[in-house]
Amino acid sequence: MFKTERHAQLLHGLAILFDDAQYWSYVGIELMQPLFLMEITEIVDGEEFREAVLAFPSSIRERVEQTLCTGRYVDRIQILTPHHMNQTERWMMEPLLEIVSFTNENSIEIGQTYQVGGGRIYSMGEISEHEKKHCCAATIYSVNRSE
Repeated sequence: MFKTERHAQLLHGLAILFDDAQYWSYVGIELMQPLFLMEITEIVDGEEFREAVLAFPSSIRERVEQTLCTGRYVDRIQILTPHHMNQTERWMMEPLLEIVSFTNENSIEIGQTYQVGGGRIYSMGEISEHEKKHCCAATIYSVNRSE
């Protein structure tokens, strides 16, 4: 969840023109799950356009697939982890090497793992022993595939 203040909104008078977007000068983060900073490039008529998108674990798969289906590509993804997840006393931003999604036999996502440099792997979701035997693992993003 993002938290901001009304006076931080940009383009107040133009907000009605942008049905699917709001612009803010800053936002705060109030959550206990990781965030992903996706750096995306689109090439139009030989010109490169770059943007950065923040995504939650629940939407990262959709954001990666949506990016690739529209002719853009992911330059890199960084993961921003809270202290309880990275075992430090602060938020950390690290380059992400791979995201793997685990789905059960009903094709419902039950968890994700995030591999970063140094061999560390973070995970979201609880996977029971029964689900481990019957789940399907799929790589959502890999640095090796995007190079």
